[in-house]
Amino acid sequence: MNHLPHRQENFVRQGSAGFSSIAWVPVARRWAWVLIWGFTAAMLLRFPFLPPTVVTHYNFLGQPDGYGPRWTVLVLGAVLLPLFYLISFLSKRTDLHNHARFVPAERAEKFHQNAERTCVRLLLFLVVSYALLVLGYFGIPLTGLLLPTVTVMTIWALIDGLKGYGS
Repeated sequence: MNHLPHRQENFVRQGSAGFSSIAWVPVARRWAWVLIWGFTAAMLLRFPFLPPTVVTHYNFLGQPDGYGPRWTVLVLGAVLLPLFYLISFLSKRTDLHNHARFVPAERAEKFHQNAERTCVRLLLFLVVSYALLVLGYFGIPLTGLLLPTVTVMTIWALIDGLKGYGS
């Protein structure tokens, strides 16, 4: 039920099914899921060999600053997998986003494409962060890449976002 009937005729609510995606978005979403399941499988295979205490958090410079029992690795997967699914689902169903502004029909496709891209960028950022954490459980010291990763992905999001909203 639409609680804002006065906006219904002005807002196109078709979701991604009614709009074309930017070419890289569906491909990125598929690869994100390949990586998510791959790193989850790797984490589960590594779990029996983890020490009793593992790193649970890294600071912005990529240095460990939080520790916990080994089972927290399983909690990480149990929390992140539904989050990954939710973001992926919302990237396909932009009509479900709570947009606070009026979107004229002629701008709806561009608006939904930008919303879809934003969700997929967030998904990719979380996948990269997840990958760095899992690789850390294998003793691969890639955690120092957190700051450059955040920087590159933020610049990419800004440039892509400005390019998308400017046209």
